[in-house]
Amino acid sequence: MAREVTDRQRQLQTTLATLRVSEERSRSLVESVKDYAILMLDRDGHVVNWNVGAERMTGYTAPEIVRQHVSRLYPGEDIQRETPAQELSRAAAEGRFEAEGWRVRKDGSRFWANAILTPLRDDLGLLWGFSNVTRDITERKRAEEQIATSLKEKEVLLKELHHRVKNNLQVICSLLNLQSESIHDRRVLELLAASQNRVRSMALIHEQLYQSPNLATIDFAEYIRRLALNLFRSYGADADTVSMALNLEEVVMGIDTAVPCGLIINELISNSLKHAFPPGREGEIRVDLRSRPDNTCELVVSDTGIGLPPASNLDTRPASGLQLVATLTDQLGGTLESQTSEGARFRIEFPR
Repeated sequence: MAREVTDRQRQLQTTLATLRVSEERSRSLVESVKDYAILMLDRDGHVVNWNVGAERMTGYTAPEIVRQHVSRLYPGEDIQRETPAQELSRAAAEGRFEAEGWRVRKDGSRFWANAILTPLRDDLGLLWGFSNVTRDITERKRAEEQIATSLKEKEVLLKELHHRVKNNLQVICSLLNLQSESIHDRRVLELLAASQNRVRSMALIHEQLYQSPNLATIDFAEYIRRLALNLFRSYGADADTVSMALNLEEVVMGIDTAVPCGLIINELISNSLKHAFPPGREGEIRVDLRSRPDNTCELVVSDTGIGLPPASNLDTRPASGLQLVATLTDQLGGTLESQTSEGARFRIEFPR
């Protein structure tokens, strides 16, 4: 019996010695870390352990900070908002809490910190304290702010660029309009009007880019709605005779795709308004825009007008607007199909 007691005492002593060695190693490891502030807090948030990294980061030595509340490291505005207590409460409730914010050094200077709070519990699950691992990420924060400032400056410049391009295109439209006032040849006037509409279609894209939050893409469905309305006004179309049907999915496009696609729609709607409906004929112009799962778009512009004569083959009219449509489709890397009897129908597929 005595031997059993002795053996158990030896086992207990061995276990305690092992635990002391383990605790000492853990303490030495924590205290040797210099790039992180590692501190232990009691359940109320008072500092009970303070490593070398914490001293280097804040300027406080262990004797100066131990038994002080962790809120001493927070700026006054956070203390007034009770931020330290709220963070401890969330860590206890959620099992872990990570946050970024200003911390205050001994000399009063501030640094931007990333802190991870972890609750510490005993074998019964009772909270007895917290571990707090803090990094000084001031340089990263400063770099992020510099990048954000640079991006903002570029956005302002790009916005101004779109605004100036739009204004310059509007000046070109005005010059073409002035030129048309001194011309009486009907064919030349038609050519000038077509040129004005093409320029307006491009100006409208830059106007939408100027108004767009990201300055790089536009809502192309909204662009088509505005373009169609402008063209109906430009050609003086009678809404009681010719109607417009728009079946448009929400598609976002960048400028490299939007400009040629906008010109294509301008040409096809203009062609329908000019030629599809002679006096007394009623009908409809329709535009369909669909986005496909393979990252392509399908654009269909059609009308119920008189159709186009056979001579309107896209490859045999080098100076026509329809040949421009074919050229722009190639520029988009797309394909073009046309049907010119029983009205006109043009179907274009292109990558977004």
